[in-house]
Amino acid sequence: MNVPMGSGHGAAPAPRGAAQVGASASGLKPQAVPTGTGPVGVAYDPAKKEIFITNSESNNTSVISDTTDKVVATVAVGAYPDAAAYDPVRKEMFVINDASNSTSIISDRTNKVVATVAVGYEPDAVAYDAARSEMFVANFYSGNVSVISDVTDKVVATVAVGAYPDGVAYDPVKREIFVANLGWNDVSVISDTTNKVVATVAVGAYPDGVAYDPVKKEMFVTNFYSNDVSVISDATDTVVATVAVGSGPVEAAYDVTMGEMFVTNSGSNNTTVISDATNTVVATITVGNYPLGVAYDAATAEVFVTNYYSNDVNVISGSSRV
Repeated sequence: MNVPMGSGHGAAPAPRGAAQVGASASGLKPQAVPTGTGPVGVAYDPAKKEIFITNSESNNTSVISDTTDKVVATVAVGAYPDAAAYDPVRKEMFVINDASNSTSIISDRTNKVVATVAVGYEPDAVAYDAARSEMFVANFYSGNVSVISDVTDKVVATVAVGAYPDGVAYDPVKREIFVANLGWNDVSVISDTTNKVVATVAVGAYPDGVAYDPVKKEMFVTNFYSNDVSVISDATDTVVATVAVGSGPVEAAYDVTMGEMFVTNSGSNNTTVISDATNTVVATITVGNYPLGVAYDAATAEVFVTNYYSNDVNVISGSSRV
C-alpha cells in the first residue's frame, strides 16, 4: 500500500492538504472516528461486527464497534502494521507488520495476539483464501507471496511473483489469488491448488490495491500513477474496462448492497464510487487527509475509510444516498 515518504516503502506524492469532511455531491455524509497515529489498513470482522484499523505510526490496531462507531480496544502488534484480513474459520485477524517482516494474529474473542508468523521482506498486503483456509501475504521487497496455513500458523509455501507486490485479493470462483505488482505494472494470478502463477495481466501504472467483485466476477485494480482502475474479467484474465478516478488511487472495496466499488484517492482526499453495472463513476465523496484503506461492513451497509494524516476513519453510510 502506498504510504507517505519516510513511513515505509514507495515514496508516494505528498498530499494536497487536509480535506474538509462533509457532504458530497452524492449526499453521503461521512462521520469521522479517531484512531491511532497513521491509520493505513482496515478489515471487517463479521462475527464481532467490528472494524480493525492498523495504525502504522503507533504500532497497534484499533478495534471499532460498528454499533457505536467507537474504539472498544487497542491491540499492540509489530512495527508499522500495514494491512489486515479476517479469518472467519478461526475468528482471527491477521495483521501484517511492514517493518518487522511478520504477521500478528489477533483472536477476536480476546483481542490479544495469539501468534506471530515471520514472512518476507516488508509485507504490504494480505488476503484470505476460504477454500484452503490460508492467508496470502504479499512481500514488497522479496517479490513473492507467503502462504500461511491457519491450522498451523506457519508458512507452507512461498510463490515468486512480479516486482514489488503491493496488493492482493482472492477470487473464490476461480480459486485464484490476484497480486498487484507495483514495479512491473501487472497482476500475477496464482492458482491456490498449485501455488503457481497461471497468468499475468498488464494493467495501469503503479498498481497498488486489488478488490474482488463477486457479482460481476471481476477484479478491480487501482493504478496509483495513471489515476485509474483496471477491471479484469476472471473468465478471460484480461482487462475489460479502465475507469478514471481521483489522484493517487490506493485501495478498493466492494459494496455488495449497492453493487459498487469504493476507491480511495490519496492525492485528492476523496473516495470514488464506481457502479459495477456500468463501470462508470456515480459519486465522489470527500473524506479526510490522505485516505488509504477501505473496507465494507455488511451488517450496517457502511464503508470505512482510513485517513493517514487525519488519524481517523470516515464512516460512509450508503443509506444516506439521495
